[in-house]
Amino acid sequence: MILQNKNYSKNQTRLHQQLKEIYRNELNGQEEVSLTVNDSVYRVDVISQDNSIACEIHRSNFDKRFSKKIQALLSIPKMYLIIVCPLVSAQKVLRMNNQTIINTSYYKKPYALYSLFDLLVRIKTPLIENRMEFRVHLISENVTKQFQGFFGRTSRRRYKTIERELNSIEDTRVFKNSKDFIKLLPANLPPNCTRKELGQALSLPKLSERSVQRLAGRMTYSLWKLGVLKRIGKRRQAYIYEYSYSKRDD
Repeated sequence: MILQNKNYSKNQTRLHQQLKEIYRNELNGQEEVSLTVNDSVYRVDVISQDNSIACEIHRSNFDKRFSKKIQALLSIPKMYLIIVCPLVSAQKVLRMNNQTIINTSYYKKPYALYSLFDLLVRIKTPLIENRMEFRVHLISENVTKQFQGFFGRTSRRRYKTIERELNSIEDTRVFKNSKDFIKLLPANLPPNCTRKELGQALSLPKLSERSVQRLAGRMTYSLWKLGVLKRIGKRRQAYIYEYSYSKRDD
């Protein structure tokens, strides 16, 4: 493992920089460190002073490239990995035309915690207890969008997001093991269930039935890839998933 400091901050949003600063102070570490692992170079957001804890801030899906970085970091002996996932629960959107404010909108996003599975659905790495954790922050953010002109037959206005800024952290959930993830499943879920049965058990009245079933599919697939659930067979064409109730806190 070879460490090298580089500055990538100019290409990052203010939100990303603010979260890096929070974890740099928490870990008493340094930002923007390049690690060489098995002849490949990986940029890490924050590393602790003793190089034992790496922190990665990630708000998009866990694609093949990011999964490869996770595997590389976990291949370093005694390295502990914190994956920080900021999920938006409230948002203030400022729309501008050059320096003139056009309008301001405010949004509340129900069930923001479940958007974690939009990130995890493409993860390639199973959850390794005692070596990694997912730290999920439900945040309020300020978004600035710049007017780009009109498009389409209806002459709709087009905007480009030019900045995201952290307003506050509303809540934090930490997922270190299977039991932490199982707490996200409904209490009335049977021990063996399909994706459809999970969707029927979820109580999310502000979402359409189609959206709930889509979420249930992402939940079962993500938790299966993480190793929290296992497939034990099929019921017609649907996979049957199983987990241990002994891992749940009643």
